[in-house]
Amino acid sequence: MDPDFIREFSVLAGFAGLYIVGSIFLLKGHKTDLSAVGTHGALSPESGVPTPQRLNRRRKAIAREQSGKSAE
Repeated sequence: MDPDFIREFSVLAGFAGLYIVGSIFLLKGHKTDLSAVGTHGALSPESGVPTPQRLNRRRKAIAREQSGKSAE
């Protein structure tokens, strides 16, 4: 193989590796709650009626605590 090709390929591989490793470090610990995305206002295919927004466990627990506090 041509030495220039090997050098160019190694530089390309190095930049790709830096991009991947940098992306991993930047996204480490990043969390996004996507439980409500796409369900709010969506039409169910069978009936054409909007489906209710789904809540995850944490939001349900917070809603229960708030309703308990307001009932007291």
